[in-house]
Amino acid sequence: MKNQQVQELDKMLKSEHMAMNVLLKNADEYGMTRIMSDLVKADFLQRKDPFLLNLLALFRIMMLRDLKKKAKIRIDEGAFLLGVLDETNTLKENQIYCCKSDPQNPNVRQVIKGTCVVYRNPCFHPGDIRVVTAVECRNLDHLVDVVVFPSQGFRDIPSQCSGGDLDGDDFTIIYDERLIPTRINEEPMNYEAPKPELVDNVTIDHIKKFFVNYINADQLGSIANAHLAKADEAPNGAFHGSCIRLAQLHSEAVDFPKTGKSSIFPPKLRVKRFPDFMEKPDKPSYPSQKVLGKLYRSIEVSEFIPYTDIVFDDRLLVPGYEAYLEDARACKRDYDSEVRGLMNQYGVLLEYEVASGFIVNTVLKVEKKKPRDVQKSISDMIAVIRRLYKKRFEKEFYVEGPEGTNIIPPEARSFMEAKASAWYYVTYHRDEIGDDPSDQMISFPWVNHEILCEIAMKSSGKKRERAFNDVVYKQDNQDKKSYRASSLTSSASSSSSSSSSSRSSSSSNFIDYTQYTQKDPIDYSFDIDYLESQGDGMDRLISSITQSKQSRMNWY
Repeated sequence: MKNQQVQELDKMLKSEHMAMNVLLKNADEYGMTRIMSDLVKADFLQRKDPFLLNLLALFRIMMLRDLKKKAKIRIDEGAFLLGVLDETNTLKENQIYCCKSDPQNPNVRQVIKGTCVVYRNPCFHPGDIRVVTAVECRNLDHLVDVVVFPSQGFRDIPSQCSGGDLDGDDFTIIYDERLIPTRINEEPMNYEAPKPELVDNVTIDHIKKFFVNYINADQLGSIANAHLAKADEAPNGAFHGSCIRLAQLHSEAVDFPKTGKSSIFPPKLRVKRFPDFMEKPDKPSYPSQKVLGKLYRSIEVSEFIPYTDIVFDDRLLVPGYEAYLEDARACKRDYDSEVRGLMNQYGVLLEYEVASGFIVNTVLKVEKKKPRDVQKSISDMIAVIRRLYKKRFEKEFYVEGPEGTNIIPPEARSFMEAKASAWYYVTYHRDEIGDDPSDQMISFPWVNHEILCEIAMKSSGKKRERAFNDVVYKQDNQDKKSYRASSLTSSASSSSSSSSSSRSSSSSNFIDYTQYTQKDPIDYSFDIDYLESQGDGMDRLISSITQSKQSRMNWY
C-alpha cells in the first residue's frame, strides 16, 4: 500500500489521469484538491502552468511527509465517517450499516458488507478497535456517508471505541480483508468519567484555582508520547501493562477539564528515550525496528524547488478583456499586498505555500504553534482573502432579484469571462510581469478558477462536465442556507421535480455560492448608467433585469 501510494505521488506530476485520481482520493477541507483537479481537467498540467505545477509539487511533498512522519497511508477500502445511531432499531448487536458515495461520482453508492474494523481516535487501548459485521439494511438506505451503529446490545459499539458517545464523533471503517486483525475484540476499557466535584456557588476564586490546576496538570501530550514510545519498545506493543495504564491515564487527562480531577503521571511510566520516527532531536533516540520505524526510514522527501517559467495560455484571451485591464491591475496590487502580508506574518517564503495551505517551510516560530496549527491559520486567512476578492470580482454583475436576493443574469456571463481574462492577462502576460519572473506573484487570477477553466475547456473543444449557473442567486444575510437557481433553459418538468434523485443528479449543474456568504453586508448596488454607457452589448443585460422576476426558477 505504501509503495503504491508513493508511486502514484511520483507519477501525478506528469500524468493527468494519475493526478486526477490522486487528487480526488485525497480531498482536503479547504477544497484545494478540487481546484487543482479542475485545473488538470482543463489541460493546465499539459500546458505546464506554473501555478498548478507548484501546487501539485507542494501537495506531493505534504503527502510524503504525512506518510513518513504520521504513517498516513491511504486505504481505498475504507472510509472516515460520522457515526449515527440506528433509530429504526433494525441492526443487531455487533452489526453496522455503511453506504458510501464515490467521490468522483456522488450518484454512485456502495453498501459495505462483510467483516470490518471500526475505531475512533484517539486509539490507545487494544479494546478500542472493534471488529464488526457490515450488513445491508433497507430501512437505513436513506443514510449515506455515515456509519450507523445498532441501538441493541449489552454495550454500544461507540462507547467501546475510546468512549465515543455519537455527539459528532467521527469513525474510521476499514473493510480491506488484509487489515483485519487476528486478535479481535479485546475487552474494552471502562471510559466512565469520575463524577466532578460540585459546589453550591461558583466564585471567581474557584475559576482561578481550576485554571492554575489545569495548567499544572495538563500532561495529555506527554502521556500520548509515552504510550507511543512504550508500545514501540515493548515486544507485545499496546498489550504491555505500561501501555494499558497509560491508556487509562490518557482517558483521565481527556476528562480533566470536565471533572476537575487530574491524572497522576508516575515517573516509572515516563520515557527516557524515543524511537527515531518520533523525531525528538533533544532526547536520546534509537532506530525503531517495528513497522513505524521501517516506514519512516524507507521514505525520502525531496526539497521543494519552485517552477518559475511563466507560460501565457492564449486560450484564456477573451474578446473585450481590454476594458477591464485597469481595474484588474488595481485589484492585483491589493491582492498581492494582502498575500505578502500573510507571508510576512507567518514567515512563509513562497506565495504558492500560502495560496494552497501546503506549508513546507517557514522561517519564523509562530507563537510556539504546531506546524498543523500554523497551516490551518494560514488556510483560514487565505480562504477569507479569496472570498473577498471573488465578491469584488462579482460585485458589478449583481442585480436585485426576487425576494431581495442578488442575481447574476445569464447575459452577464460573457462580461464575467472578459473580466476573468483580464485578471489572467495582468498576471501572466510578458508585458505585465517584471524582469524577474521568479518574483512574480501569480495566484491572483485563480480566485475565479471556475471561469478560467470554463474558458479553457471551451477553447479546447471539451465538453463541460459542470456548467456555470445561467442564473446564480446569492444572499448576504447571516443565514447560510444554500439557494440554487436552475438554468433558464431547463424544462418545466425538471424545474418542478422535487424528488431526491432529481436533486442529486442535477446538483452537478450548479455552483454553490453559500461558501462565499459573509456575515457583514456588502453593497451590491447596480449602476444602471454604467450599463447604458457600455453600448448595445449591455442592452440585453438591462432587459434581462426587468424580466428576472418572471423567469422560471427552481429552488433547492
